[in-house]
Amino acid sequence: MKLGETYSAAELQSSQSYDLLPVGWYTAIITEAELKPTKAGTGEFIKVRYDVTGPSCQGRCVFGNFNIKN
Repeated sequence: MKLGETYSAAELQSSQSYDLLPVGWYTAIITEAELKPTKAGTGEFIKVRYDVTGPSCQGRCVFGNFNIKN
């Protein structure tokens, strides 16, 4: 989209679902991991993003945290 053009907001909406993944086992790869301090500042955790590769729900992502120091 360029300045001066008109657009429809409906065209910009994502078709990706944010529903929970169905219960089951999935293969995934870790695509992001970041060491962060806890809110209290007295510990640390690893914030992780997983991208699902199969056998279903390919392209979906899941987030998780691993508390490593508290």
